[in-house]
Amino acid sequence: MRRRRSAADTTQRLCYCKRMKRWSVDTSELEKTPPAYAIWRLEQAINWGIGEGKISKDLLRRHWHEIDIDPRKRAFLALFME
Repeated sequence: MRRRRSAADTTQRLCYCKRMKRWSVDTSELEKTPPAYAIWRLEQAINWGIGEGKISKDLLRRHWHEIDIDPRKRAFLALFME
């Protein structure tokens, strides 16, 4: 039998999700390999909305098959790639 989630469980889960997108990454190591850094930045921008500007369509096309994103987000972005 499944137990119902309390408001405290939901709050803890939301706080956990908010904290997850702010982990520490050593970008100086990533910047040494520009393609890996570009892919990482794209994934961060798509998955977490990190960054002020818009996502470059050319950069997205260039790394389309290399980025690791949710299939639903990929399908949504594919609508704009045409």
